[in-house]
Amino acid sequence: MAVAKFMETNGDLPINQYRKEHGNAFVEELHETVKPATIKRYLAQVRPIFSTAINDLEIDMKNPLSMITIPETDDDDFEPKKLPFSLEELWAIQQRCMEVDDEFRWMIAALSNTGARLSEVAGLHRDEVFLGGDVPYIHINFSSLRRIKNTNSMRTVPLVGVSLWAVKRAYEASSDSEYLFPKVVRDGSYDPKTTSNSLNKWVTNQKLRGPKQSIHSLRHSMRDRLRNSYCPPDIAYRIGGWKMGGVGEEYGLGHHLSVLHEAMLRTLRTEAASGKEMPALIPRVAEQASDKNQS
Repeated sequence: MAVAKFMETNGDLPINQYRKEHGNAFVEELHETVKPATIKRYLAQVRPIFSTAINDLEIDMKNPLSMITIPETDDDDFEPKKLPFSLEELWAIQQRCMEVDDEFRWMIAALSNTGARLSEVAGLHRDEVFLGGDVPYIHINFSSLRRIKNTNSMRTVPLVGVSLWAVKRAYEASSDSEYLFPKVVRDGSYDPKTTSNSLNKWVTNQKLRGPKQSIHSLRHSMRDRLRNSYCPPDIAYRIGGWKMGGVGEEYGLGHHLSVLHEAMLRTLRTEAASGKEMPALIPRVAEQASDKNQS
């Protein structure tokens, strides 16, 4: 789509005939309809095409999309980003998912206490789910069904509370499939847009989200929840699959699963002790999931 828009703006020229003026025209055209963040994303998608051609074809030219100025609008700095759910909102979502108790609600509940991206959970294979050990967890990796964002996203995520309950329910119900959530897999492929739209529509109809919230806000919420339980940043980044800085982070095998597990359990304990009223179904279901796992 980004390449098509560039061609629509500047025409289909031999690659060595594009100049910086074409890059500026591309940005100006985009600025009429999209936000600066989207412009940056489009540039990041088209720019490497020029870089590859310049290098591989040994073309004597500068990348026409390098050092491009993106105009800002007056309200850009004040535009609210995707908002996380409050603790009460999160609990309300979890409570409703447990009441409905079906595959799509298990998916949302699995997201709620893992901080994972929707595609990372919806695209899970059953052999990426481990429920038999001392620490139940899911393994997120590249697969034929869905991509992951980057190598930092390759990780193991412990299952706690409502997410443990949800994954156990999904695992028990999907015994005839290789996928944890077979209803979102059609002909061996996963459609992230359709799944996201479906889940967001349900949360909207249930009046469980605001205008600046979406299913992805569960991931934003998890980052805040880890902060509020004083989880060390390196552990929080490992749980969420966020990029970490420093050469030292590339050494070794990373945190032991039990360390991640304890950090997530501490988050749940902190929230339970917050003095806020937790729906009764949440601790009861969480305890049942834990008891089953221990047995």
